Amino acid sequence: MQQNTIIDSEQQDLKAKKRRAAQTARLFTLQFQLIFR
Repeated sequence: MQQNTIIDSEQQDLKAKKRRAAQTARLFTLQFQLIFR
């Protein structure tokens, strides 16, 4: 049971990191669009 919970938490961490990366990428693209208009 404990191993399963550890795996679930790791998957949640990966999802959170992916979400954060996507948000930062979106912010960077928005900034570039503003700069290179």
